[in-house]
Amino acid sequence: MAAPQIISSVLVKLDVIDFNTGQIPGVPSNPRDPEVEYFKLKDSLTKDAAFTTINELVLYPFNGRYVAISGNMRARAAKELGWKEISAKILPADTKPEALTRYILLGNAEFGKWDTAQLAEKWAAVDLEALNVECNDSVESLNPDDLGEEFELPDGEQNKERTISFTLTASQADYLNHVIGVAKQCGLKPPTRYNNADEDANFIHLIALQWEEQKKS
Repeated sequence: MAAPQIISSVLVKLDVIDFNTGQIPGVPSNPRDPEVEYFKLKDSLTKDAAFTTINELVLYPFNGRYVAISGNMRARAAKELGWKEISAKILPADTKPEALTRYILLGNAEFGKWDTAQLAEKWAAVDLEALNVECNDSVESLNPDDLGEEFELPDGEQNKERTISFTLTASQADYLNHVIGVAKQCGLKPPTRYNNADEDANFIHLIALQWEEQKKS
């Protein structure tokens, strides 16, 4: 099989780049959640702008402009940061919709699994959270036998509400409040969980459920 044709890198003006909203016939819109990781991505572009010349946008020419096939969130963050241009690779105009769809999935996929032991041992000096590095450990079912006798509930009807207390850093708290705030601004309302009227608690529970499902996939 012949090697694929090399596509050269070019600088493209951000004001001619459109987000992928499904405007290309036969090509679905970008599947990534537009908000959950955006806060950290924007911060990453501020700290490591040069990396965008390595991790480039992939664009498709459409109606005299370009549609971001890969890098929608990076393009959005760059625009909001006031950038005028960004490094990209432009796909041929005759690229088939089926190929564009595959490229969208490939561009949004995350392959591999972190060696969490090595991260803890050899990467301790690096701010992994700031670089948006997450540990991909599989979610395992909790075994009640591991909890010990002190976690046994007394007989009889239990309270239907629990209060959980934990400490967050300022940046963690700001990020959590940011995610919930964005959801509210967009008019999203989490489904009421177990008749709980606390909207913020329902948002946090929903985030936890989505995280668990992502780790299973």
